[in-house]
Amino acid sequence: RWGLRFPNPLGLAAGFDKDARAFPALLDMGFGFVEIGSVTPLAQPGNPKPRCFRLPEHRAVINRYGFNNDGHESAKGRLDTYRRDGHPLQRKPKVEADQKETKKKRSSKQLAADEEAAAATRQAAAAAEEADAARGMRIHLFSGEKNEIKVSGPLGVNLGKNKLTPEASAADDYVVGVTNLGHTADYIVVNVSSPNTPGLRNLQSKQHLEGLMRRVIQARDGLEGRHRPPVLLKIAPDITQADMVDIAAAATATKVDGIIVSNTTIARSTEIAEHKHGSELGGLSGAPLLDASTQVLSEMYKLTKGSIPLIGCGGVSDGKDAYRKIRAGASLVQVYTAFAYQGPAMLPKMKAELAKCLADDGFPNVDAAVGADHGKQRWR
Repeated sequence: RWGLRFPNPLGLAAGFDKDARAFPALLDMGFGFVEIGSVTPLAQPGNPKPRCFRLPEHRAVINRYGFNNDGHESAKGRLDTYRRDGHPLQRKPKVEADQKETKKKRSSKQLAADEEAAAATRQAAAAAEEADAARGMRIHLFSGEKNEIKVSGPLGVNLGKNKLTPEASAADDYVVGVTNLGHTADYIVVNVSSPNTPGLRNLQSKQHLEGLMRRVIQARDGLEGRHRPPVLLKIAPDITQADMVDIAAAATATKVDGIIVSNTTIARSTEIAEHKHGSELGGLSGAPLLDASTQVLSEMYKLTKGSIPLIGCGGVSDGKDAYRKIRAGASLVQVYTAFAYQGPAMLPKMKAELAKCLADDGFPNVDAAVGADHGKQRWR
């Protein structure tokens, strides 16, 4: 997707590593990609504590963190260091003229050495894949591709706005985020869907969204150098059919590269409401979010006619849940609350479960299963 290589389709959603401190270890644990943030231009403490409440009986969490983070400059320092320390950006611009010129300048001996190194890399990747296959964990992502398990997954940067930034100036915060952090990101996420920043979800409205995304994409296209990270939009599950139509239209019109469906919910079922923490303000995540978020995901796939890659997020606890998201239209899947409850041991189990689901239904890879619930209407 987007010219990026994903070792597997299971990623960690934003909110876990807010300040870009833990992502190298998280990638090494086996996540196919990790998203840091949300990061705001200025550091802010977030909402008063207590602001996070576990509902273990429901495998759920309610939080009202409020974008607590150390700001762009703090994250930028760590992200820059990561890139300098041998973790280059994945997405390489395809400039044929430059590629031809570079080849002309290299000797036949150098080119042969490059090919030998590339062959060794492919051989190591194949060996790693076969080792995973022996453990029942082989997951081919896309048609024509094989997993390169040893490739470090993409790093996403999730952008938010400061609490005190007026709604009329909200786009400025996201543009500054692209300018400050875009050069470090394999992909960028515009988060306009957290329920814990007053007025933030208003930015999903028809009145604001198209103008906001045009400014963000313009800022992305204006980054120095040739790096142009994909720009994704993260939306809420608490939206009407009319809202979904407007979001799909704005995303299509502005050529958004992808949509993450979804953030946490402010809805409470009777069962959740009766819990001792059920009346706490904030966003509910975890297993109770699965049905609602998957329904919005499915609808967004239909509204965009499968033309915009979707990331399914919300309520994913195991490989079967991930497979459900994929069949509904997700090309990739993110977890969050389940990781908080289950820890790193969940990853190999999820991979094995997902691989089994694909095999049982006769799909050779994840790509073949994307949007399967919608028949032949699949994005390729």
